[in-house]
Amino acid sequence: MLVLAVFMTARTAIWEARYTAGNGTCIIQLPETAIWAPPSIPAYSEFAATFDHLPQTQPPNSRIYRLLKWDWMLLELLFYCLGSFVLVAPLYWLTRRANPDPVLHVTTWIGIGMTGSAVVCLVLWLAFGGWGPPAPLFLVSLGCSSALLLDSLRSPKRRRTTGCIVCRELTLMRWRVVRAALLNRNARRLKNLNTRFAIRTILILVTIAAVVAAFFAARHLPARQDDNSAVNRFYWHDYSNGVAKQRRESGWEYQGKINGLGSCVVLHHSNSEHEKYGQHGGYAVAFQLPLDVVEGDQLTLLPIPATRSGELHPHDRRFTLMLPNEFTATTFGDHFGSITAGSDIRESSVAVKKMTNEHVILHVQIDVSIPEYYDLKLDRDFTIRRVPSDDA
Repeated sequence: MLVLAVFMTARTAIWEARYTAGNGTCIIQLPETAIWAPPSIPAYSEFAATFDHLPQTQPPNSRIYRLLKWDWMLLELLFYCLGSFVLVAPLYWLTRRANPDPVLHVTTWIGIGMTGSAVVCLVLWLAFGGWGPPAPLFLVSLGCSSALLLDSLRSPKRRRTTGCIVCRELTLMRWRVVRAALLNRNARRLKNLNTRFAIRTILILVTIAAVVAAFFAARHLPARQDDNSAVNRFYWHDYSNGVAKQRRESGWEYQGKINGLGSCVVLHHSNSEHEKYGQHGGYAVAFQLPLDVVEGDQLTLLPIPATRSGELHPHDRRFTLMLPNEFTATTFGDHFGSITAGSDIRESSVAVKKMTNEHVILHVQIDVSIPEYYDLKLDRDFTIRRVPSDDA
């Protein structure tokens, strides 16, 4: 059960992407993936689109990196272990004999300490509030230590032993093995004790090896990439309406989506190489399609008018809903630009080639020149994952 707990924790590792510049830090929560296949580090453009106070280009003294949240993973592992202890402890107390099993005995008392610390942690959270339970790892350590100390002091007979329950039980086991060997009266029992001790030792070594291998894989194995990873994010959102944002004098750019009567398609391509000086190639194209679009339709896309007033927000930001057949296009590399009134749009259309419940195949043609920035040319098929709406 402990090996399974370690595997489950390593399979759903918690990651963060952090952008740091000076004393400021911006955090984006990354998808939970296996520790041996970490998610890709997002490009600076994603931070700029998420946090409005960031400049359009990445400052030279800034840094973007991926962080493994080992403290949250350790807390998750403790929850798995707590479930194992709660399952094992009642069975052990009902079936134990005069000579307790050392491993199960220690496990049971650790479970008692973890349960008590969880209750204390929850009571403190309810009493004082806050973002979460206060100091969970510290309270768990304190609870486990207190439980083992309480067990070692709970009777005069136990006080005469080593004081550490692990050392005491191992000493008793070793004495039973030696006595059986010297007297030669119970060879079968000696063999069983040796076998049990060997199996427990192997399980402990396998658990330690699994943890070491998982952390080694996280550092040295390359991350897997697919069409919906951080490099390429292609999504078809059913029953959704795209939202565009305009900052100051820049063009309209895709901000997100809300529930609506239509389909919002997002094509986002970027990687960390695009952020280097002199590099480009990243783009984000979003367009709004009507609800009744079917396989075989070919639609002409129109840009959101630069003169649309939208809804005014602080910091000179405006938001607007994207109407059917409207699109936004943004290019980024070491520069960041979007469609404005001076953009030359030579081609903008989309053809629906195939539709299933899981995927849609679109042929997208975009040929746009953005003044003072890079041109965007797309003429290819996109296989896009279909994402249902929560309130369809």
